[in-house]
Amino acid sequence: MRIVSWNVRGLGSATKRRGVRDLLRKQHYDMAILLESKWDVATQFEGVAGGRVPFCVCSIGRGVGGILVIWDSSRFCLDFMDILSHCVVIKGSWTADSFSCGLMAVYAPCGTTEQFTLWGELRLYLEEGHRAWAAHRKEEAWRLRRVELQLESEKACRRREKMVEIESKIKALREEQNTALDRIETEYREQLEGLRRDAGAKINRAMGL
Repeated sequence: MRIVSWNVRGLGSATKRRGVRDLLRKQHYDMAILLESKWDVATQFEGVAGGRVPFCVCSIGRGVGGILVIWDSSRFCLDFMDILSHCVVIKGSWTADSFSCGLMAVYAPCGTTEQFTLWGELRLYLEEGHRAWAAHRKEEAWRLRRVELQLESEKACRRREKMVEIESKIKALREEQNTALDRIETEYREQLEGLRRDAGAKINRAMGL
């Protein structure tokens, strides 16, 4: 992945917009974060995006600051976006390797009060994200446990079915065995009786009976 963060110091002139657009195209960046764009109207950015959509805009006061984030939609799939007073938060995955990540583009103010507000906002956002992640992990653990129990149930059911199948085959083999042994026993008796009859007939002929 190729990501660039660039303080463009305003995109008011056509020459600056053309230079930014040409650089993004030439370097083949997957994502670009442009700081101090001095714009707060999203439609004005279409000429700079160079055909790369979608894009999101964070406005930090008219004519002052401004964060613009562009990404190649064929390489980055957006899952979540949030715009705060001084930063843009995006979450998604790169299509090449399905790598999921979160990015935060921050425009730091100069005033002490604004800086204090920024850090407080980021702290609250991160704490909220941590709670959401903890809840997500708990939910995933619960789902995993459900899947494990379901697999255990399926395994026990398959074991029972296989045992019934094997016992049925064993029973059929035993019946086949008994049938074969009975057939051998019958053939043996018939052969023995035939031999006895032949021997009796020979004895009778020898005695002239």
